[in-house]
Amino acid sequence: MGLIFVKLCDDTPNLGQIWKNRAEYLLAMITEMNPRKDERLALPALGEYYDDLLVIDSWINNRSKVVQGQSLLCAKIQEREARIKERVEYLANKRGISINEMWLSILSGKAQRMSPSEVGEMLEESKDDED
Repeated sequence: MGLIFVKLCDDTPNLGQIWKNRAEYLLAMITEMNPRKDERLALPALGEYYDDLLVIDSWINNRSKVVQGQSLLCAKIQEREARIKERVEYLANKRGISINEMWLSILSGKAQRMSPSEVGEMLEESKDDED
């Protein structure tokens, strides 16, 4: 099959280009029908001073600003990981659910902030349980 296609391309001027154009068109149509979710994180401008520092740090590390910014953000999150887990544990205990349930609830976008009245209701329920 491949040899026939190559032979046709050789014998017919521009046939290869026609197939290439059709492939590009089909790819564009598929992409348009199934757009990929843009998973990039949008951050506000850093400000002149911090942007200059990032440019210099990127240059020193032979990385683009985007790659260096990603690296710095990941390093900062790793530094705070234990504290983040402690905070999730606090929130889970406050709601009377497991840490895993709280973690998954936050990740899935289903977690809700508690109002002061909800906290008061839980406090009353815990007092009733003690009696």
